[in-house]
Amino acid sequence: MFKLGFTLETYGRDYDGAVFNYQEAIRLSQDPVSVYEIQKRVANIFFEQGKDIDKAIAAYKKLISFNPKSLELDFFQFRIAEAYFRQNNFEQSRLEYQKIVERFPKSQYVGKSRFEIGNTYYMEGKYDIAIEAFKQVVRHHPQSEYEIESEFLMAQCLEQTNKPSEALQLYESLKNRYSNPKIIQFRVEQLKKIGRAHSELQS
Repeated sequence: MFKLGFTLETYGRDYDGAVFNYQEAIRLSQDPVSVYEIQKRVANIFFEQGKDIDKAIAAYKKLISFNPKSLELDFFQFRIAEAYFRQNNFEQSRLEYQKIVERFPKSQYVGKSRFEIGNTYYMEGKYDIAIEAFKQVVRHHPQSEYEIESEFLMAQCLEQTNKPSEALQLYESLKNRYSNPKIIQFRVEQLKKIGRAHSELQS
């Protein structure tokens, strides 16, 4: 059953058929190691194909319960957090990302998790809280891709909270670092126009 599932997944791209055969292999197997490995394939299919995110969440939670000492726990936890984010369940996603920061402080997913915590607040329109969360990314993960993205979203938050001068200063600092310099230049020009218009009104 496993070989058939593997063939359907790898060569046939028949993911529904692969899952059916993998689940049969799990039901029939007496080897916990094999069950664990097959369950990982099932969870990954649910997540990567994106057809049933609830099943992906359940599958990863099952893996965590199945082997609570696994070296892959941080990855499973990260996938759960990502899955909730895909569902726009930002509050639950944030809680799951926070678990990674607290339980797996040395994980390779900590930087991304801290960034996504800020991003969930940003998506909810909680800009002041998002700024504080992004500051934690800058503090704990300097010289990383997450630092730069956090600074960009902080500038966006500052715009949303009517702090154009602070946003402009942050955009200026990103000019030679951000991956899309055109958008930085555009925001700088727009904020300078707003500043000039405001000055003219005051005069």
